[in-house]
Amino acid sequence: MARRWRDLLWDFTYLCWNLTEEQKNELLAEAEKRRYERRRQERERFEATADRLSGELRSLPSGAEKTAYHEAKGIEPLPGAPVRNGDVLVPGYDVEGKLWTIQYIKEDGTKRFAKDSRKHGCFHVVGAANAAEGLQKLANSPVIALAEGYATAAFGNLKPGVGIVLDAGRPARIHSLTVRSDTPGFRARVESGSSPNGPFAPVSKPFTVTGRTTIPLDPGTHSRYLVLWITALPPAAGQRLHADVNEVTAAG
Repeated sequence: MARRWRDLLWDFTYLCWNLTEEQKNELLAEAEKRRYERRRQERERFEATADRLSGELRSLPSGAEKTAYHEAKGIEPLPGAPVRNGDVLVPGYDVEGKLWTIQYIKEDGTKRFAKDSRKHGCFHVVGAANAAEGLQKLANSPVIALAEGYATAAFGNLKPGVGIVLDAGRPARIHSLTVRSDTPGFRARVESGSSPNGPFAPVSKPFTVTGRTTIPLDPGTHSRYLVLWITALPPAAGQRLHADVNEVTAAG
């Protein structure tokens, strides 16, 4: 068998060396023609898939929904990554904001891209509701942090979150918290407990902190200790992953 392959290789090499320049040019032209046709067909498939995926996204609710995947990763659902049948859909755009692909993340963390979709040169800005908002965030950010996975980007792959414990001095009925920050855009929720060491339970819906944000608490919240639990960092956090909480006030 080895000798047969050597003979075939020798015959092929001999044939190539004995082609005229005209014959070589004809072979090269034919090969280039086939490459061009393959690329054309590939572009058509990519465009058809992009149109299909755009329609798929438009048909889904825009609100953020928590799934088993979010729970397992310890992250909050963020705008721009809708949910369908328990799967998180992460759109992939190019630098012009055109949607080319979607990564589907199942509850157990299994990931796959849309069939016949273009992946090269695509990205997703975590926390951006759409491509236009994502490009604007990138344009305004002095530093861009790249992450391989969606959950990694949601909190730098450091921990599921970080909290600030607030002590009211005694148990009190609290209606809302107001947070002031000079790094707007981070995601958080409020939790309460009877001890500064926990355990704590959520008493608010997840929210995005702007420059000044008032968070309504669940009716009947009565506690001495509250935690401002930060679950996702702001898209433009400067040269390090951080969120600044300048002031927190409570209203009862």
